[in-house]
Amino acid sequence: MIEGGCHCGAIRYRVDEDLIDAGYCHCDICQQTTGAPVLAWSRFPFESFSYAEGHPSVYESSEWGQREFCGTCGTQICYRDIDDPETVEVNTATLDEPESFEPEYHIFTVDQLSWFEIDDDLPRYERERPEGSESGSDADDDDDDDDEDDDDQKPDDFDDYDDEDGDGR
Repeated sequence: MIEGGCHCGAIRYRVDEDLIDAGYCHCDICQQTTGAPVLAWSRFPFESFSYAEGHPSVYESSEWGQREFCGTCGTQICYRDIDDPETVEVNTATLDEPESFEPEYHIFTVDQLSWFEIDDDLPRYERERPEGSESGSDADDDDDDDDEDDDDQKPDDFDDYDDEDGDGR
């Protein structure tokens, strides 16, 4: 069994199934909701995730997703889709053994902060990782200016996410 929780201990959770995948997200929403330049996350089947202690506060961070966090210490625990979630993406640092869940790739590098660089050889995707792709395949190349396929990977309402006026909302 995999377990984790928040900083103050008010929220504890467990996961009863194996990891699906793990990665780094550089999107604006992850940056703003964590206060960090990147978020390391680990994805598990939704049905396998449960809270063992406490009840999280919930913030709908977009039309399609919600963040769950400790209302006492503020630790963001996870992200899940609002409608019919199939998976839950746990913030890796909240796991009791985060070293066991090494990221496999980077997503939403289009939003990566220019002054922040992770020096690794992991695959990088401008938006979401294409479904069915394995780590190491279909990753963005720095020379590839054709990101037409990347737009096919975002939800229909993803354009609402763009921060055109620069106010962070």
